[in-house]
Amino acid sequence: MISDTDKTIKVEVTVEKGRVSFPQEIDEKSLKQTFHSEMVLSETDFVNSGLFQSLFTEVSVEFLPAKSYLLVNVSLKDVPVNLQKHLVEPEPKRPFGVSGGFVETVLLEEQKIKLRGGKKAQLLNCGCDIPALKGKAKSLNHAYSLISTAFEPWRRSHTGNVFQKVFWHGEEQGEWRALDTLREQIQAQRRAKGSADASEVSTASDGNNVTPPESRVTATNLPIRDRSREYAWLERHRDEYEGKYVALVGEKLIAQGNSFKEVAVEARGRSINALIVFVEGSQTPPHVGGFW
Repeated sequence: MISDTDKTIKVEVTVEKGRVSFPQEIDEKSLKQTFHSEMVLSETDFVNSGLFQSLFTEVSVEFLPAKSYLLVNVSLKDVPVNLQKHLVEPEPKRPFGVSGGFVETVLLEEQKIKLRGGKKAQLLNCGCDIPALKGKAKSLNHAYSLISTAFEPWRRSHTGNVFQKVFWHGEEQGEWRALDTLREQIQAQRRAKGSADASEVSTASDGNNVTPPESRVTATNLPIRDRSREYAWLERHRDEYEGKYVALVGEKLIAQGNSFKEVAVEARGRSINALIVFVEGSQTPPHVGGFW
């Protein structure tokens, strides 16, 4: 599948009895033996117009349930000191190959996605809570923009591809994955459903009664871990470790240092359940979040 960041060119092809023929300047040796691409098809290209209608019709289906716990990936470059304590480490482990830090956001309602045939599916607006900023956003895109503005003040633009920058915890996979993975799963289900129901859709579409594909919930909330013992330790040792990052498991200190990255690396080698926080002294005023 072509990603949102791939460079592309348009090539006219001819399909004859299911075989694709390329123009003369592109022979079989010019392309890789196996790859995935996209084709633009019109309704007249289909033997069964019902299949075309099932793929062409826009429908909205559930993408993530309300109260889903998500993580937004941010750069660790020049994170404001008063926000560094809000960086979290994914449990049981961070997404493979992803660097930087993570900031929590929670869906306040069901997140739906609009399926648009061969086009990339789009997220619909959905209220989000951002604990680190003590505020709310009207959509995941809005939440990403607010978080980036606060945690990445050096960036000129605070927009980004949330499908690649926001991560969910899948029950079946048991690990953190980018939302793009879930989008591809749902779009694949949509295509399979369209093929199976083509004949039914052909009849129903005359009355604009196309039945949307069934959605399958592939994400679940990450269980909330009881951190009361860690916070009790912090209250007792707050002034002793003021200005430091600490990693705690229960009331046991397993790592400390001057940077989040330093402590995270040491803690990851000793425990997957550590709480990593920036310690502020008892006299430090609380951070007040806001909107931009």
